[in-house]
Amino acid sequence: MNVRSVTLFLPTFAHDAMNSQASTRLFFEQATASFLEAGVGVQTTRIALPTLSRALQATPRHSVYDHARRAEELCRSVNSGFISLGPIELGDELEAHGPALADALSNTERVFATIETAGPGRTSRAACDAAAAVMASLATSTDRGFGNLRFAAIAHCPPGIPFFPAAYGDGVRSGFALALEAADLAVAACAQAQSRDDMTRSIVATFERAIMPVERAAMRVQESTGMAYLGADLSPAPFPGPLRSIGRAVELVSGVPLGSPGTLAAAAMLTQALRSTRIRRCGFSGLMLPVLEDSILALRTAEGRLTIDDLLVYSSVCGTGLDTVPVPGDTPAEALASIVHDVSALSATLRKPLTARLFPIPGGKAGDAVAYDFPYFATGAAVLPIRS
Repeated sequence: MNVRSVTLFLPTFAHDAMNSQASTRLFFEQATASFLEAGVGVQTTRIALPTLSRALQATPRHSVYDHARRAEELCRSVNSGFISLGPIELGDELEAHGPALADALSNTERVFATIETAGPGRTSRAACDAAAAVMASLATSTDRGFGNLRFAAIAHCPPGIPFFPAAYGDGVRSGFALALEAADLAVAACAQAQSRDDMTRSIVATFERAIMPVERAAMRVQESTGMAYLGADLSPAPFPGPLRSIGRAVELVSGVPLGSPGTLAAAAMLTQALRSTRIRRCGFSGLMLPVLEDSILALRTAEGRLTIDDLLVYSSVCGTGLDTVPVPGDTPAEALASIVHDVSALSATLRKPLTARLFPIPGGKAGDAVAYDFPYFATGAAVLPIRS
């Protein structure tokens, strides 16, 4: 297990709660050292700002592009890996801000952003259309569409989620939370279980044993820095390789290849087990199925076992929704918007946070292999078809 990210939530762009860029940098150094002392590596540090809508209202003379460039400068100045601008909220000026957001993301390297497409009990087709337009734009304006790594549609997502792109602050308080790369814990727990009936107990025990020392280290960081610890997102992010594949854990529970009958029940069981732990949780804290990041998920797409419809169904009992899903490069923006709308409707109906991070692959057709030179992406995934 690693800490995928120590995510720092700032109440304002000026991060005045931290007093200076130097203190922000010092916070990250102290936090990283504390987790290393606890025997856990930190892969990245990240900053999450309040909503983009709030920032633009506070600085009306600044454009979305200006805000993104200033955010990237802040990110570099404190040696942080990435920074989130937060979402354009429901009801905001989508016609003006959507295209500007696509332009800002295509001209930065560390900046993430989102568009909110659903809230409690409601969805917005206009917001879904705007999000799809950003995805389509990034597919052509960035190298092989890789800019879509840094953008997603978010639905019913509260502040305080440490995983990007969904992360943003509440605009009131500072604090930090942990995003975990813990698929290896799920694999080990399921493999060690004496029976399927024993898997929940094994998952709970394994996660508590591994993460409680990290929680104690986080509390020491809170005491030494005065920065509030908000919790850990237990969504077990994978890393390429079968021993760190959440798809492998799902298959150990179900006993069948991912995508077969029984997968939905396995996904539900894993999520319920994660939420039974006695750990300070935040964010999604549910099963995460990022297609391009997971070796088993990638393999099942190449075998034709896994479809977008399957992933959407699993989202009803999982944590994050459609994540890093490769689709044909010629997919019309209207079709992308319809997929986003489906995710948003599911989120609004179930009142649960979901995201849609789609990757239109330039020139890619259904079944084509997907290859990016990126350490967090697995090899062997195939472009998923979209039924017309």
